[in-house]
Amino acid sequence: MPLWTFLVDYDGGNYTGQGAGDTFSQACDAWAAQLRQDKPLQRRTAAFVKALLKAAPDPVALNGLQNVWCFTGLFADELFIVNVVLTVETISEIDGLPRASAT
Repeated sequence: MPLWTFLVDYDGGNYTGQGAGDTFSQACDAWAAQLRQDKPLQRRTAAFVKALLKAAPDPVALNGLQNVWCFTGLFADELFIVNVVLTVETISEIDGLPRASAT
């Protein structure tokens, strides 16, 4: 199953997460489930995730790059920018490489 990486710039912070899914939409859902547990955003997570998912269906491919998209939206009158990278086609492709511990 493909692994996608989401890089969010919002309100002076940068947030990175990953989601696995056969489609962009499935990966967004998996990432959103993980984001709901992200401590820096907990006080406003539900509404923020809703805003992210509302903007997500319209990602724009970045010129000159493969497997990289971007989408933007507003939350609490602040712009958020999300860059999305199809990190690996299948999670098994990263077997044998060092991994950071999941926290």
